[in-house]
Amino acid sequence: MFGIVRNHVNAEKNRLLSPESARNPPTLTVIPEESFRRRLDRLAESDRLIRRLMDVFVERIRTLAQSQ
Repeated sequence: MFGIVRNHVNAEKNRLLSPESARNPPTLTVIPEESFRRRLDRLAESDRLIRRLMDVFVERIRTLAQSQ
C-alpha cells in the first residue's frame, strides 16, 4: 500500500505543525499497490525521468520505514 497525506485546507501547510493543522487534521489516502504501479506504468509511457524519480522516492521511503 502507498499512502498520501494531504491537508485539504492548504496544501502549502502540509509540512507545518500549527494550531490550524490541529483543527483540520490531514487525511490519509491509501492507494493499493497494484493501482499505484499501474499509474506509474502509465507515467513511464509519457515521462521516463519522472517515473525514475518516483521509483527512487518510493524506494527511499520504504528504506526509511524499514529502518525505524
